[in-house]
Amino acid sequence: MNIFSYILVVFLVLTASVSNSSAQTLPLGSSDSVIEQTVILPTPLTPEAVRGLVSTLNDEQVRKLLLERLDAVAATENAKNPDSEIGLVQLFGIWGKSIANSFTTAVDKVPRIWDGLKTSTSTFAERHGSSGLLKLLGVIIGSIGAGLVAEYIVNKLTRKRRENIQSFSDANTLGATLKILGSRLFWDLIALFIFFWVTRFVGQLIAPADLVPIILLFMGTMVVVPRLAWAFSRLLNAPNSPNLRLISIPDETAKYFHRNVIGLSLLIGFMGFILQFHAMYGVTVGETRLGYWINMALFIWLIVIGIQAREGLTQILIGSRPEEVTPTEFRIAKIYPWLIIGITILMWLIVEIIAGMGRFDLLGGRQYIVLTLITFSPAMDVGVRGLVRHLVPPIQGEGMLAHQAYHSTKRSYIRIGRVLLFGLVILTIAKLWDIDFINLASSGVGLGAQFVGRFIEMLMIVAIGYFVWEVLTLLLNRKLAAEQTAEGLTEEPGAGGEGGGQGGSRLSTVLPMIRFTLQIIVATITLLMALSYIGVDTTPLLAGAGIVGLAVGFGAQALVKDVVAGIFFLVDDAFRVGEYLVIGTT
Repeated sequence: MNIFSYILVVFLVLTASVSNSSAQTLPLGSSDSVIEQTVILPTPLTPEAVRGLVSTLNDEQVRKLLLERLDAVAATENAKNPDSEIGLVQLFGIWGKSIANSFTTAVDKVPRIWDGLKTSTSTFAERHGSSGLLKLLGVIIGSIGAGLVAEYIVNKLTRKRRENIQSFSDANTLGATLKILGSRLFWDLIALFIFFWVTRFVGQLIAPADLVPIILLFMGTMVVVPRLAWAFSRLLNAPNSPNLRLISIPDETAKYFHRNVIGLSLLIGFMGFILQFHAMYGVTVGETRLGYWINMALFIWLIVIGIQAREGLTQILIGSRPEEVTPTEFRIAKIYPWLIIGITILMWLIVEIIAGMGRFDLLGGRQYIVLTLITFSPAMDVGVRGLVRHLVPPIQGEGMLAHQAYHSTKRSYIRIGRVLLFGLVILTIAKLWDIDFINLASSGVGLGAQFVGRFIEMLMIVAIGYFVWEVLTLLLNRKLAAEQTAEGLTEEPGAGGEGGGQGGSRLSTVLPMIRFTLQIIVATITLLMALSYIGVDTTPLLAGAGIVGLAVGFGAQALVKDVVAGIFFLVDDAFRVGEYLVIGTT
């Protein structure tokens, strides 16, 4: 027997012990002749018994025994999971049952919420004594007091630097505004770091060792999280500094958003603290389902914000320059608040589906990060438009042609930035949830999961293709505009006339054809790749396109001849844009 056969038999024996612990008999054939033999698996299956069995078998017997046992195990697994391959209808049914199960379970366990709180506090008292709660409160108050004193000292020492930052509050450029806000955020984070470090040091110094974890938990969830939210909301909303506000909203709306961000962060911090406190003292997440009700309150709060701040959310998307917003972008801005509400409801349903399946380990606050990313993506889009406004090179030349080229360049930069932003958001969400779209689409999981994975892959392929399209178009349009501007060409009404015109450059004549050809190639390749990723066989499409092209070529020989002749005219530089041709009497 070789080592490979030994490993196979060990695997076989382990699977046999899982599916059936009693002795079994299987027909085996000899490696030299077809002879039925009976092999009795020893009971109990000890390593010595396995070695004894291995010494009596040959390679052919091992293979047959392995195949028999794998078939038996596969049949057992299929019997246990008859719906391992499910369709979309069954998938939606499973999701609906999970949501209903999560709700009914949470309702049934409402009486357990108080019992769970008493259980965790009783366990806390047993571990830390009857005065443990007073000690905890005293250490928390003392640590927070020491941290505030240290933060006050730091603020006093850095007051001049902060005042210097505020002295530039009249800056009217994006770079100056970002410098001021970045510096202010930096000092806010420094103060928060000093506060947290001092509170941690003091807490570990004066508290018993067994109380340190709960103190750090309280500081992290109930103090650090809200203060971080306050700092970043101050950066974005600037409730008391309208001249430094990055988003275009009225003062009242900015203050409304700022207050609610702090309130939401306090609620999230409280949920994290109470659930972790329960877990540390013997109450599991699913035992009381307290998180269900806090989570529901949080999502309802978000929906209320979306309804009450509809105009502000729309204004964020429009930005400070409505004249640069296209009609499509304006319509999207109008429906944006309702889109946010719909995304919030969808995220809540996803959370309840996961909770209904008992997979609380998949949550852990990821849903709030995802919701924040999706919600603030339009605000990021406003940032993209603002950056493009400052990064696009100034207009070159004068006249309608130069203005059209400048506007086209800006729109291309904005579209490229949006594609990059879309890809960044999708990849961040996938990283948070540990999703590998390629493995998901090619794995043996259910039809619904495969469809979702392949559909997202298709979207990524389309986004990459669109990105390449925009980059090529941008580069070629800029080159074409530079050529035409240098030649003094114009597209203004009434320009030109009859007579001998001044011919343009050869490059400005050929570039439109090159641009159109490259766009067709990119679009075709992207379409074929996207179709192949969702399972469409593109071979018949290519064959059909070849047949149609051949038929068109034979049926429209004159047209094809004219097209080919036109291409050679351009390549040979027979004439250029801007020249006048005299053909006969024309």
